[in-house]
Amino acid sequence: QEAAGAAAADAAAARAEEAQAELVRERDAAQQALRVTKLEADARVKHFVDKWRAEFDKRRRLHNVVLELKGSIRVLCRIRPLITKEEGHESAVRTTHDEGLRLSLPDGKGERDFDFDHVFGPADGQAEVYEQVSALVTSVMDGFNVSMMAYGQTGSGKTHTMEGPEADPGVNARALGELFKIAEE
Repeated sequence: QEAAGAAAADAAAARAEEAQAELVRERDAAQQALRVTKLEADARVKHFVDKWRAEFDKRRRLHNVVLELKGSIRVLCRIRPLITKEEGHESAVRTTHDEGLRLSLPDGKGERDFDFDHVFGPADGQAEVYEQVSALVTSVMDGFNVSMMAYGQTGSGKTHTMEGPEADPGVNARALGELFKIAEE
């Protein structure tokens, strides 16, 4: 009986050793699979980082091209439509072409021409104005400093252009919307 008990104990010990060896093999296999998965993930991260850098460099080059072509400071002019109390009178300001306007001087003293990077006529809407400056919004996300401002006398349409009504937002709201959209991508 002692021999049978010893044999049973040896068999149980052998089974325990085999079970432990199987657990070690499973652990080693899991660790190896984890190492392979980590290497694959690292390779994918590197691929996407390289792709992002290439895209960033491309956008920076394109921004520089825009700066070279349009200049780093641009002056745009927007002629507002006549308001109710002005209707029936001829506007003293009119566009001569996409980059120019002509101002009729008071008391028939002639006319004077002015040149800008772009002139928006009274019929141009908020979307057309924003389209001219939308590339600058992308530049912000690429790390460039950008400043847009509206200048003019009271009632000339600065607030309308920059803020606009809720139904037809101005430059600020459209730019912020675009920034958040780009940030989510």
